[in-house]
Amino acid sequence: MLLLFVLYSPLFPSFSLELGVIGYVCISSLLVYTILGSGWRRNSKFSFLGRLRGAAQIISYEISLFVIIFFPCLFKKSFNLQSIKSGYVLTKLMIIVLFVRWIISIVAETNRSPFDFAEGERELVSGFKTEYRGLIFALLFLGEYGKIVFVSVLTCYFFFPRLFYIQIIITMWVIIMFLVFRGTFPRFRYDFLMVLAWKAILPITLMWLWLVFLL
Repeated sequence: MLLLFVLYSPLFPSFSLELGVIGYVCISSLLVYTILGSGWRRNSKFSFLGRLRGAAQIISYEISLFVIIFFPCLFKKSFNLQSIKSGYVLTKLMIIVLFVRWIISIVAETNRSPFDFAEGERELVSGFKTEYRGLIFALLFLGEYGKIVFVSVLTCYFFFPRLFYIQIIITMWVIIMFLVFRGTFPRFRYDFLMVLAWKAILPITLMWLWLVFLL
């Protein structure tokens, strides 16, 4: 999680990696190995089921999430986060469609409600975090919430103007949105979650990408 903030540091806005978006894709993919390793280490059936659910969910939604990320990169012809702004040439309808799919994908990617199938109140308790305590338990939660903060910053980069006060407001709004979702929406069925990823979000996102290439 801390490696993600190397790609963009609010304290050093002039510092940026030339292939920052590619770096985000690579570092974000490592979260799957964290979940698999955490669930395997406890040798518990609850942790085992939680790690399988979490890994399958993240891999499924990573694909559509990364396709959405490449839209602004395609128009700006750059993988540098500092050079990507919300002013790329897209229609308002396309921005709205991509934004809705982006929000769904980041909520599923971070394993937050209503897509928190890596854990459950009755069947999986705390999922792959079952039986952890102390420092390791705190680090697992800090990693999850740190990624929520980072994807909230990325939301500002890809969909909103690059103004400091707007970035702060939108970042806080997206973080609060995660909390509101947890107390508002009921948990989906797991098979519905997979159908949503593979038969709804990914095909429509690829269709938009195909239309962009035609235009």
